[in-house]
Amino acid sequence: MAKVARRTKKIVIQLDRSDDAIDFLIAPLTYDQREEQITRALEFREKFPDYPEKTSKDAVSLALANAHFIVCCGLNNADDKLGLTEADVRAQMDDALCSRLIQEIYKLTGLTIPSEEKVQISQQSPGERSASS
Repeated sequence: MAKVARRTKKIVIQLDRSDDAIDFLIAPLTYDQREEQITRALEFREKFPDYPEKTSKDAVSLALANAHFIVCCGLNNADDKLGLTEADVRAQMDDALCSRLIQEIYKLTGLTIPSEEKVQISQQSPGERSASS
């Protein structure tokens, strides 16, 4: 397959709770990845129609897997050699960093950005969700 030039963007993320800044090179989702993301979102809505009002461990796990998919695509598209997996994201990133990356990848792709509150709610465990309601 011929390689097409990709748009990339260097971003610096500084989380509120940290003095550390982290540099990332991201790229937009491809059409194929966007289609996969839509399919995942539709399957999630079918399986968990009342989410996030009613949640479960399975719903949170699937929501996180979908979020990690977006992060992997955005980072791997910028660097073909990176080879980041969803397991890598789970092991090496926290909710705040993952949420910011998703927002930046969505912006670069030209997609509507989920509100930060909505992303944080979707990443909370069932116990955290019911306690914060």
